[in-house]
Amino acid sequence: MSLIQCKECKQEVSDRALTCPHCGVLSPRLQPEISTWAVAAVVLAFFIFIFWVNSPR
Repeated sequence: MSLIQCKECKQEVSDRALTCPHCGVLSPRLQPEISTWAVAAVVLAFFIFIFWVNSPR
């Protein structure tokens, strides 16, 4: 867990916080975090598609 700056009030906030405890803004992160599971799902879907396209019919 690390501290980041809130995008609105620039105060320090936990990187896991859903709201800023200082100003109350929702999602105080500057950019949305892409979860590891979402990246893994996209990579897996890509490989399944490639194998499906290249499979003999």
